[in-house]
Amino acid sequence: MTTDGSGSDDGEGIVPQWPGTESTPPIPPGTSPSGTSTPGTSTPGTSPSGSEPGKTRHIGKLLGLGLGLVGLVGGTVFAYTQITGGEKSNTPETAIESFYRSLETGDAIGMAKVLAPGERDVMLDSMVPMMAELSRLEILDKNLDLNRVPGYEAKVSNFKATSVSIREDLAEVRVTGGTMKSSIDPKKLPIGSFLRDILGDEIDKATVETSNESLKAGDGSDPLVMQKIGRRWYLSINYSAAEAARRASATPFDVPVKGGGVAAKGADSAEAAVAEMIAAAGRFDVRRMIELLPPDEFAALHDYAGQFIGETEEAVAEARRVATITIAPKLRSTTITDDRVLVSIVDLPATVKIANEGVVAEGRYANKKFSGQMTTDDGEVLKADYKNGCLTLVIDRETKKGCGQKGIAELFSEFSGQEIDTDSLSTGGLNYGQACAAQQRKPNFGMIVVKRDGKWFVSPTRTLLDSMTALMKTVDRSDLDCIRTEIEKSVDTLQGTFLPGATG
Repeated sequence: MTTDGSGSDDGEGIVPQWPGTESTPPIPPGTSPSGTSTPGTSTPGTSPSGSEPGKTRHIGKLLGLGLGLVGLVGGTVFAYTQITGGEKSNTPETAIESFYRSLETGDAIGMAKVLAPGERDVMLDSMVPMMAELSRLEILDKNLDLNRVPGYEAKVSNFKATSVSIREDLAEVRVTGGTMKSSIDPKKLPIGSFLRDILGDEIDKATVETSNESLKAGDGSDPLVMQKIGRRWYLSINYSAAEAARRASATPFDVPVKGGGVAAKGADSAEAAVAEMIAAAGRFDVRRMIELLPPDEFAALHDYAGQFIGETEEAVAEARRVATITIAPKLRSTTITDDRVLVSIVDLPATVKIANEGVVAEGRYANKKFSGQMTTDDGEVLKADYKNGCLTLVIDRETKKGCGQKGIAELFSEFSGQEIDTDSLSTGGLNYGQACAAQQRKPNFGMIVVKRDGKWFVSPTRTLLDSMTALMKTVDRSDLDCIRTEIEKSVDTLQGTFLPGATG
């Protein structure tokens, strides 16, 4: 099917749904297909764009811009009902056209609807509180219209796309025609007063940037992959990335059958999921780590993992031969919702032994205390012991002790023979947050675990985003101003030391 750019979707309203943005870019840079024909797939070639030389723009760049706007959806909870409403059937082509029509008007809600629900939910879960914190800290503008994000305008003309089924629930979509004129006005972008203060006059002097790009996918570029869930087609960032990796693989393989890879197998409780994930990491059990990832958030990984898990397990077999790691974490749970729990690590007792080519290293950690030693192949023994903020080293039968950040830095400086600026270390960037925070508030870090079909899975994306939010909750706008001032002082000091002739 090919759409003609009129915005019609064969009488079926364009009401896509979206997933939250993952830790990977939406569409990886285009990679050349292997050239090997694979059963069950059809990858139509595309001719070079008819636009001027150098004007053809990889579709991923445009989607990157669009998904950046989608990220702003997290700024308000009311977006949830707008994003998840409506389940009218569509086609792969109309779904991707809907994305561009929403991008055209700066409609973050509309773009969000196009993304696959499992990926979308990550953003709903984690981006909402993150954007709230960014607004509180005045990094983002508090007055933000998600139906039309200010500062960006575009016009899409003559849009055309075609699709090819690669699996019963997956289809490749290629944009075969169309242009987009766009403009970005930095002065109107929804940034808050904190960033505007930093930019100062520069933002007022900024000029509007315009572009006129062909939407047609170039030769060798990777297609977008749409996923069918229920009656609807959605843009899947994960499946698009997985297909790009498959095409770039040195060993060609077919599109995996649905559910034919490493199936999701959760734990019986949230704490058990985290404990099993940590234990699996300690024994280099990649298969179990993949099993513990959410089936909706990582559907593509579960499907495609079957193609590489064998080689991966062979590769880590050597690590298992030389290293033995035993971990018995002490955990604490905080319920967020009925199907979402924060699991914090209270303590991480662990023992490690590494033996390779005559060198043996052993270590034990628990209750903020560490002790270990290394025996070299010629029999020399090196020992280290850390407790109560002090580090003791025994090297060449010589014992030295250092306490506190500055004392430990001096200890390493003495043993290594390298001069370390301990004054800068003790008062520099690592301590900005502590020096400027009005209160010594500790972020509530932990792993986010979600419940799916009665089992619990560890969500890495939510964990990363929620950790950033937890960190932001420990500071106020005044703290940011303080940190900014301290950083500027350090930059001035470094500039005066290394670039005495520099200005500005």
